[in-house]
Amino acid sequence: AVLDQMNLSPIITLIVVYVLVAVVAGPLSSTATLTAVGVVGHAVLVGVGFDPLTTAAALLMISSTEGASPPSSPPIFVACSLADVKDVGKTFFPLIFHYVVPIVIVGCLIALGVLPIANT
Repeated sequence: AVLDQMNLSPIITLIVVYVLVAVVAGPLSSTATLTAVGVVGHAVLVGVGFDPLTTAAALLMISSTEGASPPSSPPIFVACSLADVKDVGKTFFPLIFHYVVPIVIVGCLIALGVLPIANT
């Protein structure tokens, strides 16, 4: 309802939905992320005219960024502890910049049809 009242273009709607999925993937697992916002996000994107298959593929891919997004990334904390990293917070910016942001961009390009997915 909020996105409907904003009257955004389909491309901006796509970006907003996928960024929200990536943000929700931070504290939740990918399964919980898709349960919480995946179905609604998919319905919104299909409602504005995107292909259901490509939006679902991109949603699955973007929800998998959970391991590099704070605050719920136990492997990062364990690795920092083993490497004796004093400021764990500094490790998250490179992870978000080099992992989360590119995956969201690739997901948007898949949903837009710029990057292909295998159709069987």
